[in-house]
This record gives sequence, structure tokens and C-alpha cells, in this order.
Amino acid sequence: MANQYDDKDDDLSVNVVEPDENEWKRFIDEMKYVRALEYVLQNAPVRAKDPEKKKKAASMALSTMMKIKTNEISQAVNSIPVPLRDTLMKYVYKGFESSKDYSSSALLVWHEKVLAATGLGSIMSSIECDNNDLTEKVPTEEIEDEVYPKNVYIMRSNNQLRELHTLLRDRATSRSDFKFYADRLIRLTVEAALDQLPYLSCEITTPTGHSFNGLRHQKGTLCVSLMRSGEAMEKGIRECCRSIRIGKILINEAQVIYAKLPADVQRRHILVTYPVITTGSTVLAGLGVLLKEYQCRESNIILVTLFSTPEGIKQTCERYPNIKIVVSEINKIPPNHFGQKYFGTD
Repeated sequence: MANQYDDKDDDLSVNVVEPDENEWKRFIDEMKYVRALEYVLQNAPVRAKDPEKKKKAASMALSTMMKIKTNEISQAVNSIPVPLRDTLMKYVYKGFESSKDYSSSALLVWHEKVLAATGLGSIMSSIECDNNDLTEKVPTEEIEDEVYPKNVYIMRSNNQLRELHTLLRDRATSRSDFKFYADRLIRLTVEAALDQLPYLSCEITTPTGHSFNGLRHQKGTLCVSLMRSGEAMEKGIRECCRSIRIGKILINEAQVIYAKLPADVQRRHILVTYPVITTGSTVLAGLGVLLKEYQCRESNIILVTLFSTPEGIKQTCERYPNIKIVVSEINKIPPNHFGQKYFGTD
């Protein structure tokens, strides 16, 4: 049964398993685009087995979204009932997969506004059934000591780091505690990655009038978030680099769906974020976009990840030996539940 919402102007409380096209067209003809979108979301056949029903509903939702002006998207998202916003995000990603049919720039605005209104949980809700790097099965043997290339920077293990790795693996850790500890680990890993960026010597004057010879970070660094799970690390990036620009690359099953990056990306030093690497297929696809399509230099890229398998690190290093990798732990048993637990979809 569809979700029910009371409305004084239009009664959307109908028992349907898919949106009625005539009803949807009525809203469109009356230029009630937000109501049309809400109607489709309310009656979205999310559990239907017929792919044609899902495709038709997605087409109705996306074509409606394209009719809403860019400066009205934020208001439209806020007017959509909260329980329907996860479904809205799913349709945004469906639009990215059909970028030839829908405006990518408009979809990016929709993505931004839904994310701002709903939070990161909507991202994982839209992919919790996907077969991607975060949910792949890996061997259960403990890791053996291995020697990695000099471009791989493994954070020095200490009691604090070991505790965070333990708490993030413990099934007894509550979701709120998990997110707290994950944010701590993200912050520590980002700080370690920032140490690999170029710095310039400078001389400043202290409040007491003394001179001090120090360092300043060289401006122009860019963060590239590998959507969708890479967005979990954006908060930590912004806490360390307040004004940093963030680009997006959307990857689904190792296929690049969408990329939105600054025009001068090839001149910048780049922090690529992705929290858990197993086979490395998603990361390799994202790096391929930067290096092949945008002509970025390997030596300017730093891959920032929390956990990786030895295989994931080796695959990345073999393909791109000059990229720096900063990781808090390499283990054959990474916490593959990280994304689901962090976003609350476990």
C-alpha cells in the first residue's frame, strides 16, 4: 500500500502500486510540478519486480524534476515529506545513469539539495542493495606482514588507532557511537593525508612582535569524492580545509556514471576520498577519469582511505605507481559493514 499523506487541495491517498499516468499528467497540465513529483514518489513501485514499472515511474519522476526551475529546487525538496526523500535520491541517481536523457547539472543541484535536507543516510538508502566495493566478500584470514611500495603511507599504529579499529568492528557498538568513532578516524586519516601535500616556507610576526619561520599550505588543493560512499569523508575534509573545493565522480559497479570537476583540475593537488577498498575496482575507475579524461598527474593525487585489503592496495599501485595512498589499516578483513553502519542502513 502506498504511503498516505493528507492534503487539503489534492487527495493523493490512493491505493496503487504504481503512479497513474493520467493523474500525473493532470498535475503536469496544471503546472503543479512539485505535487506531481510527490505523487510519483508516494506511489513509486519500489518493491515491484517488473522492471518496466520501475522504469516508467523513474521517467515520470525525472521528467517532472527537469520542469522545476533550478532556483526552486531547494523549496521543492523541503516540501516533499521526509519519508519520500530517500526515494527521491534514488531517482536522482537513476537520472545520473541516464545522463543523456536528463540534465546532469540540474541533477547535481537536486543531489545537493536532497543531501542537505535529508543527510547522508539517503545516499546509502539508495544503494543498500547494490553490489559494490563496500559489500564484497573477502577472505577471512588474518593479514600477514607485507612490504608495500614507498608511495603507500600506512598510519603508525598506536593504542588510540587500534581502539578505533576495534570499536568500528565490534558488532556491539551502537550506531551513534559508531558514527562518532568513524568521524574521529576519518579526521585522523585526513590529517595524515594533508601532511603529504606541498607546503611553502613563510615568515610571520607573532602577537608579541617576534618573527617566526614557519610553513603555509600551498593553495589550490581539490577534494574529489567518489560517490557515493566517499561522501562520508567530506565532513572530515571540510573540518580540516574549510574552503576546499569538492568535486564528484559517481561510480556504479565499476562504471563511471557522472563526473563534475573544476575546469583546472589538472593543475591541482587532489585528495581522492573512498573509505573502504576491497578489490579496488571503484577506486581504479575514479582514478582513471582523473588521469585519462582530465589529464591529471599521478604525482598530484593522494588517495585517502580508512581501510583496504592487500589486494586493493596492490591493484591500485600496479595500475598507478606514482599515486600516493594514505590508509589507516591494511587487512584482509576490512569492516565491509562500514557504509551501512555509518549511514544507519544496516
